[in-house]
Amino acid sequence: MSDKEQVKCGVIGVGSLGQHHARIYASLPGVELTGIVDSNPERAAELAEKFGTRVFSTAEELAEACEAVSIVVPTDLHAKWLFP
Repeated sequence: MSDKEQVKCGVIGVGSLGQHHARIYASLPGVELTGIVDSNPERAAELAEKFGTRVFSTAEELAEACEAVSIVVPTDLHAKWLFP
């Protein structure tokens, strides 16, 4: 991978654990934190500003813009985010 190529990553759910996924993606060389999505729009906006990324309205929009996405919500809510 050349220096200009970056893996585009996103995070679904930026609560207590998801915020760390976003922070780590934002700091990794070779990775671009492309965006986040969360059920709490205020929280999403706060962390998007903090990590220099954008908020997506849906998980589907985020996934279309990324090559990898971390789903960091409780396990029983995974299907809700993947199959709304």
